[in-house]
Amino acid sequence: MVGNDPPHVSVAIRIAMDGRITRTQIVRRSGIGSLDDSAVKAIQRSNPLPVGLPRDMGGRHYDVTILFRITDEA
Repeated sequence: MVGNDPPHVSVAIRIAMDGRITRTQIVRRSGIGSLDDSAVKAIQRSNPLPVGLPRDMGGRHYDVTILFRITDEA
């Protein structure tokens, strides 16, 4: 078991209407450099996202924060 407070990293991203990720920023580090690096690489490898944002969302972009957490769940 990983414990009550498993290591995690939060990464904020900005998604353009066409699905491109135009900004990536770690907002909370895990304290484990390899976990932080892996989270950022996972986001970079998914760029651009396969589908753009719905037109009815308005605006030019959408900001999202993604939490990557180590767990022992399958």
